[in-house]
Amino acid sequence: MMIELLGALNGIIAQKRNHSMDHQQQYQEEGNKEEEGGRGPNLFVMGKRKDGKEGIVVSKDISFLEEGEVESLNELISIGYFVFQWNQFIVQNQFNSNSIYSMALSNAIQSHLDLYQSVLHQIHLLHSNSPFPLPIPFIHSKIHSFQLLFEILWQNIIVSPLLPSSSLSISSNSSPSSSSLSNGNENKKIGIHYLEIVHGLISKSAITEVKSGLESIFFQLVQVLYRQMLGWMAYGLLLDPHQEFFIQMREESGEERKNRDKTSSESLSYLWNNKYFLNVEKLPSFILKETAETILFVGKVAKLLHEIESERSTTGSKRNYSSSKDILDFTQAISSLSSQPTFSPLLFHRVVERIRHRISKYLWDLIVEDANLLLHLNALKDYFLLFKGDFWHCFFYESRQLMILPPKSSGEHDLQILFSQSGSKSSAEEDPSFSRFRILFDSSSKEDYFGKQIPWSGVSLQYPIGWPLELLFSQSVMKQFNQIFRFLWISKRVQFELENAWLSDLEKKVKSIQTMPIWLLRSKMAYFVSNLIYYFQVDVLEILYMQLVKHIEKTNDDFESVSRAIEHFLNCAMFQFFLQVKSLSKELEQIYSLCLQFCSLIEHAESNNEDLGYRIQSISSDFEKHAQLFCTILLGMKGHRLSSPQLSRLILTLDS
Repeated sequence: MMIELLGALNGIIAQKRNHSMDHQQQYQEEGNKEEEGGRGPNLFVMGKRKDGKEGIVVSKDISFLEEGEVESLNELISIGYFVFQWNQFIVQNQFNSNSIYSMALSNAIQSHLDLYQSVLHQIHLLHSNSPFPLPIPFIHSKIHSFQLLFEILWQNIIVSPLLPSSSLSISSNSSPSSSSLSNGNENKKIGIHYLEIVHGLISKSAITEVKSGLESIFFQLVQVLYRQMLGWMAYGLLLDPHQEFFIQMREESGEERKNRDKTSSESLSYLWNNKYFLNVEKLPSFILKETAETILFVGKVAKLLHEIESERSTTGSKRNYSSSKDILDFTQAISSLSSQPTFSPLLFHRVVERIRHRISKYLWDLIVEDANLLLHLNALKDYFLLFKGDFWHCFFYESRQLMILPPKSSGEHDLQILFSQSGSKSSAEEDPSFSRFRILFDSSSKEDYFGKQIPWSGVSLQYPIGWPLELLFSQSVMKQFNQIFRFLWISKRVQFELENAWLSDLEKKVKSIQTMPIWLLRSKMAYFVSNLIYYFQVDVLEILYMQLVKHIEKTNDDFESVSRAIEHFLNCAMFQFFLQVKSLSKELEQIYSLCLQFCSLIEHAESNNEDLGYRIQSISSDFEKHAQLFCTILLGMKGHRLSSPQLSRLILTLDS
């Protein structure tokens, strides 16, 4: 009976052979010898357990055992079902694995099955050397922890409805050795989630031996994750043949690849912005999303640096990443992390952050020093932020006659000619960066932007920032610069038109009209707009720009800090220009529109224009109303964390 019991504990019943274990083969051969000696029907068969689940049970044909003995044996041999199933799982992964995590799980389970086999072998030796039968409770005490471990893992990893997988079942009409796993593709649905499941079981386990077993299995599983992290973070390589890692590569069509591979810079830009992404569905819960995003960033930097160095697209860099000591340090850091007996989220995050900080230094050299970031920032300041005053004054003067008229289809071409002419008549002629700028005009854009209803407001600037500065100045960043430029463009244009609305010309055209109310209205409008522009360019942009440059100069080799500083600069500027406060921007747009209407009336006034005075009065009334409402809404912005410290002065000035 002992030999057949040991066979059942190994999942061997009904004279079926299992060739996966030496000890199992030994038990099988000894069992066959006993049967050749005239032994009766099989003691153990497949059937329904007491809980209704399928498993190995004592045969109903056995009559010499008491009911209590049958229950004790059934409880003892229940482990045999899970031993067989895990053996089948291991065999399948040896020949048809489609998951590196499944392979790691197989190896981890195999190590525990080996331990289990050694315990059964010891029981077999004790039985052979003992004149008395070994008590069932004694055998049960030896294998109980294995029984819990194998069953918990099976029920939660394979059978769990939360993560559907292959059903490894044994039919009532067949033996365990005749069953098989269903389609292996199901394992791919789980992949890295094996880590999630085992980690969750560890936190719930209250039995020391079982918890220890789960921790050792998790340790072997997490080694796969660490190897993937090492390949990605140190070399920019995705060691992920079955798409199980939470960092994944976006598939690209042939047409997209054809259109992109025109230049090296386009290829590198695609690598940075679009090629790789974080798949949160495959991110284990014990890794924070912020940490995973850092891992994505580090790998993209590593990939980028390898690509740049292989193509020799930069020269004079202080550091050569591919041959640096940093790669060895990254390897040692992750190897040290992988040797920890238990997973520590805090230690994991610290190692990732340490690697991020080290690799960011290479981007700092590439962008701030090699690509001369401050030079390009100064160019953006001069033209997008309208700080090259003599050029923009010249341009508004040259383009005034064009913008008095409604926009035509040739508007962009006409503006570009005037843009170039203004450059040759101002200090922009000596500016090497000026030739890289191009002014654009689109009156048909469906995009909603400030001043859209104002004629000639659909202007924007194009500046080919170039590689590698595209890492900082993405399309979304340049879009924000253009939003600020368009806002300042409209503001400056309104100011310029008010300055040129000379009342002496009006007096010559219409001698009968009282000019004092018109003079007062023009003065109020000019005062309002001039103070706003002073606030925008001096109290907001000048201060924010100085803070940005100071931050870049003080930052010690931290690319991400520079990126955050530029983002903060733009967010503050957008907010302090009231572009993110719809009610304010709407009122300001109305005020600017009234100012331009007023200037147009002055420009086109005629001697027989009898309703001019009435129209001026209507504009004056509307201006007062919108200006008052603008100041009232502005009061509510005081104290906001992004507000300018000079906002109170502006409110006081405008409301005086």
